Amino acid sequence: HDRSFQCTQCLKIFHQATDLLEHQCVQAEQKPFVCGVCKMGFSLLTSLAQHHSAHSGTSGLVKCSICE
Repeated sequence: HDRSFQCTQCLKIFHQATDLLEHQCVQAEQKPFVCGVCKMGFSLLTSLAQHHSAHSGTSGLVKCSICE
């Protein structure tokens, strides 16, 4: 059960694969999470969710366009 995921660029170790993927997106300046309203891109899903509240006027949950 003790799995770890290591970044091939900086060798930092993560305990969850999703944390490594977010880290890699930030390092590569990729922005796979796109706002459905204004098409602004974000490296982190949490950043998109925070941004979405600006459009909706709430801080509620946002449906993921990748995994629903």
